[in-house]
Amino acid sequence: RPLSSTNLPTATSHRKRLQRALLDLRVLGEEDLAALLKGIESSGEPLELALVKAGKLKREQLGPLLSRLYNMRYVDVAGAELTEQLLSVFPEEFMREKKVLPISNAGGRLEVALVEPADRTTLDEITFMTGMRPQVAVTSELDFLEACQKYFNDTFASNLIETLNTSSQHMAGDAMS
Repeated sequence: RPLSSTNLPTATSHRKRLQRALLDLRVLGEEDLAALLKGIESSGEPLELALVKAGKLKREQLGPLLSRLYNMRYVDVAGAELTEQLLSVFPEEFMREKKVLPISNAGGRLEVALVEPADRTTLDEITFMTGMRPQVAVTSELDFLEACQKYFNDTFASNLIETLNTSSQHMAGDAMS
């Protein structure tokens, strides 16, 4: 069952849900969360990236957490093989802005992965654009950024992913010391 019963279709609902889950699961305390949020306000980093960089959550833990949080299937879009034909279902700008990627379109069923799967406005837009009510899965913002780097040659995403990789290498080096 979902960890949070709120279902707000706003851009901040994903972040608020994730914050609540982190507190409920005791991944972070109130003070740690406040410090982390203050840090990302100035850096502009996604919350998920900050959590992984700070060592508060492993990247592999994001999928199961998001799946439980939204009570739906999690899809690693960074590892998925998305064809040009599949990616042409939506304009690139729409996918970037709404943080959505089509992951399958077979047998008249469109499946999409969203960073904010409770965003009803985006789901309505998808239905309007395609004439199909999509089947929805959740993905992490980190995986979405990595997919943008892979499929759209996104330099902003590349820089964020590089920051994460550098941070992970430092943490691994510290653990060996």
